Amino acid sequence: MTHTLAFGLVLFLTQPLELRIPTVAAYEAMDDFTQEAVLLRLTTIPPSEMPASAFALLEAGVSDPTSAEARRRAVGILGQIALYEHSARLQSQAQARPLPALVAQRLREPLCRLLGDPDPKARELAMNLLVLLSVRPGADVGDQERIESWMLAAFATEQPNVKRQIVARLKLLGNSGDATTVLLGALDDADEAVMQQAALTIAERRPPGGAEALAKVLGRGTSGVRAAVADAIGAYGPDASHQLPRMQAALAKESDPFTRSALERAIERVRRP
Repeated sequence: MTHTLAFGLVLFLTQPLELRIPTVAAYEAMDDFTQEAVLLRLTTIPPSEMPASAFALLEAGVSDPTSAEARRRAVGILGQIALYEHSARLQSQAQARPLPALVAQRLREPLCRLLGDPDPKARELAMNLLVLLSVRPGADVGDQERIESWMLAAFATEQPNVKRQIVARLKLLGNSGDATTVLLGALDDADEAVMQQAALTIAERRPPGGAEALAKVLGRGTSGVRAAVADAIGAYGPDASHQLPRMQAALAKESDPFTRSALERAIERVRRP
């Protein structure tokens, strides 16, 4: 199977660009390995140069009714394209270009349908892509509201990996009351990776009530969780001064050097005028 994929990729790469992108009908008739070779080639094309026919293939993959793997693959490649543009824009690089409007307009509906996909990885990838599209220049404000509403509604029942991604992506959206409630509640999640990600996101967003919620879970979880919670309290600076007694008590009990260092650093930041 690996040889088949390699042969398909080599054949695909040696053709002129205009011949490398098949029609949707031709793509759907290909076997999985050739489809993968076709989509892999798309990741080598700069977003600003990608033709509409390429996005048509990705749309077909996102909407594939029979293969969760095909849906994952197509959304993952769209995500790479969106992440490239998003990162370049954040770094103010010359090559930063807005994603073609085709992505936002044509793919919004199938991506939103994927939020209800039975495959958790497909849901996670679709959510990440929709968040990136919702914060791009010129995006409809309603896009942010829709994806945030889905994230908040889905959080309680999602699998841990998706929950962790929801908490991570909340840092890109607004500080709405509902988002803050979910974020602070994630500190009590049964999964420690979700707890740790919640602390990291709180440290960036510093929502109201965050320092108190963090102080309540000081000393819980692995050393990584405990250190993240301490650092997040420290991010509030003097505004978290009323949590100093709890922090000092946690430091007195802490035996892990890494976590002790995080607590000492946080205490210094909170005490700093």
